[in-house]
Amino acid sequence: MYLAPQDVLVTIQVNLVDGLDTDKIESVIDNIKQKVKQAIPYVNPAKVFVDLERDRVSDLYKRKRWK
Repeated sequence: MYLAPQDVLVTIQVNLVDGLDTDKIESVIDNIKQKVKQAIPYVNPAKVFVDLERDRVSDLYKRKRWK
């Protein structure tokens, strides 16, 4: 979201696969934030939000598999 010249709010929804431990999840989030900073050098890190979701494809596969 554009707020003002060189002031943006970045929100990202990320679907993660099951089975990742906390350290791996933190690493993924840090990597995403680093890539955002590379793409938008003036972004304020406090305005980059990563929203985690479960992997819905994996959930759907499991439901079909166990029917």
